[in-house]
Amino acid sequence: MNRQRKDGYRAAAGWYLALAALFVAVAPAPAQQLGKDSLAGLKWRLVGPHRGGRTEAAAGVPGTNTYYMGSVAGGVWKSTNAGTTWTPIFDKEPTIAIGAVAVAPSDPN
Repeated sequence: MNRQRKDGYRAAAGWYLALAALFVAVAPAPAQQLGKDSLAGLKWRLVGPHRGGRTEAAAGVPGTNTYYMGSVAGGVWKSTNAGTTWTPIFDKEPTIAIGAVAVAPSDPN
């Protein structure tokens, strides 16, 4: 590699480091606060894939962050943190699809 090319790489690396330092030094902006009516005009719509990976049924436990979801491809999933993460609870059952999910009031587990 010739000297002129090495100097060009060094100059580019210097610029990249300067840009990285600039991004690190900038403090994040505070979160925007929304009023109660800010989302009133929004409507639910399908954003997922047309086939596969869909949710067929869902149910929640009143007063908690626990939810159950049945998927079209089979399987029941449980979330205990309001849907942030999901755990499969029906993996070993031979089924093609889940058509309905219900939570028993006597035992929400």
